[in-house]
Amino acid sequence: MRILYAGRPGSDREKDFVSFLKQHFDVVQTRDLRRFEETDTQGFDVTLLDWDNNVLEGPWPRVSEGFSRPVITLGVNGGGICQQWRLKTEYL
Repeated sequence: MRILYAGRPGSDREKDFVSFLKQHFDVVQTRDLRRFEETDTQGFDVTLLDWDNNVLEGPWPRVSEGFSRPVITLGVNGGGICQQWRLKTEYL
């Protein structure tokens, strides 16, 4: 399985997630979430969007409602993306 992790480059959180993912998946690559585009997900089975901030700030990647690739949102940006899509899971 091929995984794309888009987060904060060089952060401890990114290092920990990538280290864990590499133990369990064949291919793991990273991207800077601040520069994330939907086309970045091509060639990957699952994309993780993450940001390591506990306040409601940080990058808010624009992901269209028509986007149909498997994505897992983590951290503060997950609420923002769910809010864009008007999902009930935005900020629980």
